[in-house]
Formats: sequence, structure tokens, C-alpha cells
Amino acid sequence: MKLTETMHVLELSVPKGKDTMVLHLTLMNNDGRLILFDTGTPGYEEEIYELIRKENLNPDHLDTIVLTHQDIDHIGSLPEILHDHPKSRILMHSEDKLYVDGEEPLIKLSSNAKANLIDTLPEEKRDRVGYMFDKTEPSLINETVEEGNKLLTELTVVHTPGHTPGHISLYHENSHTLIAGDALTAEDGELFGPRAEVTPDMEQAHRSLEKLLDFDITTAVCYHGGIVHGDINQKIREILS
Repeated sequence: MKLTETMHVLELSVPKGKDTMVLHLTLMNNDGRLILFDTGTPGYEEEIYELIRKENLNPDHLDTIVLTHQDIDHIGSLPEILHDHPKSRILMHSEDKLYVDGEEPLIKLSSNAKANLIDTLPEEKRDRVGYMFDKTEPSLINETVEEGNKLLTELTVVHTPGHTPGHISLYHENSHTLIAGDALTAEDGELFGPRAEVTPDMEQAHRSLEKLLDFDITTAVCYHGGIVHGDINQKIREILS
């Protein structure tokens, strides 16, 4: 779905138990070079490429991947995409990088769940995905970002911890759009805060939402729930109240 002249939202359907959930990945076209925000669950790179083609763009032009945080449904297809695009910039906040590098276990993925997840993958993908879970050298993440960094002239990094220590959201000034990651969620076009059951520090997550009020937001792209339009700042105030 084309959101602005340079921003698209890819709706990626993946299994969730016996059901299906839709993840909303953001894609930006920077003068022909593509920036992908998050990568879905493991093994879904071909589906992501097909969604990019449906936007009349070429996945061969993927240039940069920005990871909003460490959760497996955000980093899962990174090894395969990086295998296909080895010169890509891979960006993440420094406080979540050590988890993706395997220096610390992912906060929300147990050893058993990790093993079961890898076992579901085709054999040719298991080593690359397994490598991501081990202490990796060199790191899959080749650049770190911090609060206030500009990825493009009009795209600002906002450190929004709580859901994970290094969670980031990104504000696109030209379109007043927030790429929320999991700092916000949506359902049936209504905006909600992060899900408490998968957010270890809700108090910190709410402080992060307060930081978002510094920006004039009229559209939010929620990884879980999709696009919400309107006075997003007022909706955030209502969530906090």
C-alpha cells in the first residue's frame, strides 16, 4: 500500500499458532534505493520481495534495513535478506544490538522456542538463522543509531524503550508519519499502547509515549494493527490518561 510518495506499507501474513497475523512493514523509496523497516518472522524473505514488487519497486534495490527492536517477528528474515543483499546497511539501536549479536539471549524467546522455530525452517536456511542466535562475529548489525539521529533529512530516530531496551520509532517530518514499531498498536483503525503481555517495562513504555508528543503526528504505522490517521498526539494523550 502506498502511503506517501516515498513511503509504502507492506502487509505480510504469517502464521500465529493455528491462526494468521498480519505484520505491517514500512518501505521507503529514497531516490531508487529502498529502506526496509523490520523483516518479519524467519523464512519470509521471498514473500517480502513479492510484496515489494507489488508496489512496482525492485527488491534488488534494497539498500538499508532498519530494525526497530530485537523481537523475532521483527528480525526474523534478516539473515536471508542479508544473504541476498550482503552490502546492505543494517541499523539498530545499540541497546538491542547485543541481543541480536547473541551476546545476550533475546528477551522474549526461550531456548526451546528458538530451537523449535529453527526446526520449522528449510534445511538450507537453518544455519543462517541459527547464526543470528549465536554470538556472531562479524555482527549482522553494521551501524547503530541513537536518539535524535537523522537517517534521512526528514527521518528522525526516537528511542522508545519499554517494549525492549533498544526499541526505536521513527518520525517522518514531511508527512507527519510515525513508524511506531511496537510502541503503539492498532485494532480496527483505533490506536492503543503497547501490549502489556509482551512489554516487560510498561512504565518506561508510557514514558516513551510521552516523548512522542514532541512531534506533530497525523499518521501512525503500527507493526501490529496497521495504519491509523488523525490527531495521533491526542490519541496518545488518551492512552496515557
